Amino acid sequence: AGDIFLSVENLRGSDHPDDLRGDAGANILEGGAGNDWLTGRDGDDTLRGGAGTDNLVGGAGADLLDGGEGLDRAVYSDATSGLRIDLLNPATNTGIAAGDIFVSVEALRASAHADEVWGDNGNNTLDGGTGDDLIYGRAGNDWLLGRAGDDLIDGMEGNDILLGGPGADQFVGGPGIDRVHYGDSAIGLLADLLDPSRNTGIAVGDGYSGIENLQGSQGNDTLWGDEGDNMILGARGEDAIYGRGGNDFLIGLDGDDTLYGMAGDDTLEGGAGADSFVYEAGNGIDRVKDFQPGLDILRIDPALASVAGMDALTLIATYGHATAAGATFDFGGGDVLIIRNVADPMDLLGDISIG
Repeated sequence: AGDIFLSVENLRGSDHPDDLRGDAGANILEGGAGNDWLTGRDGDDTLRGGAGTDNLVGGAGADLLDGGEGLDRAVYSDATSGLRIDLLNPATNTGIAAGDIFVSVEALRASAHADEVWGDNGNNTLDGGTGDDLIYGRAGNDWLLGRAGDDLIDGMEGNDILLGGPGADQFVGGPGIDRVHYGDSAIGLLADLLDPSRNTGIAVGDGYSGIENLQGSQGNDTLWGDEGDNMILGARGEDAIYGRGGNDFLIGLDGDDTLYGMAGDDTLEGGAGADSFVYEAGNGIDRVKDFQPGLDILRIDPALASVAGMDALTLIATYGHATAAGATFDFGGGDVLIIRNVADPMDLLGDISIG
């Protein structure tokens, strides 16, 4: 504190978190170890993050942004207009990113305008900022964030996680197992992979192509899979999760959740809270991973076989078996419910609801 620089073009940081800022000239800023912020301002600057998780803000000019070790991000949030940023082909950059070169940069933060953001073939975190953005992950297992605005978010190759934010977003998974994630929303919503016209909350207007997995908000959600094999996670709140067709993995996580496997051979995991597992006629072979006797509930469809009119004790005596897989209910016709962490069906006597 108190130092004054005259005719100094370059700065070298410490082994601790540093905030280094250049001037209007051509500067060399070296962060060293630590999680650093390097800001070049105007001029053709060289920013070297070194070790640590660094943020590199080149500003105007043709800048060399070298992240070094760690997960490093090039930041363009101060741009006054939209731009194209491409980690793999920076020669196509536009706006204040024109002329920039990326070395060991894994993440991008774009502007508050309409941007086009491209990753490379590694694992990237691409943040479009606000505005109507086009975000493309390329290969690698990427995190793609659209934030506010009507965004197109395309994971391309790899197993990607796509977050849209407010606005009518179009999610494209591409090859790989891809997840749309609404965890940034504190307010509950309805999201339906098969019929997104039913969506509510920040999912209104969203569309899905090549998306296998879905994760809800921090509120009370209603989440629907499609006819394929889905993994659907409820996050916080009291969620209702429907698998539809396919062999699905439904996870309630926190809260008192209700899980419906529906068609296909599904795996259901309630997580924390008092959860309800619904088994209906035509559900196939479903497995409950984490049933908590005395807290969770099995809701059995009376349309199954001759279940109508039975009480829990009669249902257990008629259909229940202790097997190596866990407490098993074989209703015939391929309808089988297995409670994997409970050995004896009689241990579920107080936890079965019919109807």
